[in-house]
Amino acid sequence: MQTFTDIHDRKWTVNITIGTVKRVKLRLGIDMLDIETFFKQMQDIMTLFDVLYVVCQDEADKYGITDEQFGESLGGPTIREARDAFFEAYMAFMPDPEIVARLRVVNEKYNAVGEKMIALIDKKMPEIEKQIDREIEKMLGEMEMQIDDNLQ
Repeated sequence: MQTFTDIHDRKWTVNITIGTVKRVKLRLGIDMLDIETFFKQMQDIMTLFDVLYVVCQDEADKYGITDEQFGESLGGPTIREARDAFFEAYMAFMPDPEIVARLRVVNEKYNAVGEKMIALIDKKMPEIEKQIDREIEKMLGEMEMQIDDNLQ
């Protein structure tokens, strides 16, 4: 079983069983056993957290929180922690070591894409900041002209 902690310092346990798989399929229409489709669906963070909420439903009931409150309790680093806990629990659920090995590769590639996006943003950030500064200066100039026009 995997765990993560939300922004309210509540600890959540992620345990995937056949019962969990059935519950996700019944409530969300998502087949966790159709690996290819499932991984494509999990690229959408909202879908991932809908599934995660269903997986953690028993604890959510104990905490007395809704799915919306659950989503509001996840932000910043907790998103990555929850995602990692979910995928580790999913891989632990799989009985075939070959499937698990392939899932780990997919998960690593997914993480690598995120790291490349961060690197690209870091590389482009000075350029982005300059563009933002130019736009702010332009807006301030336009506002100053409007104020001057209104004062005349």
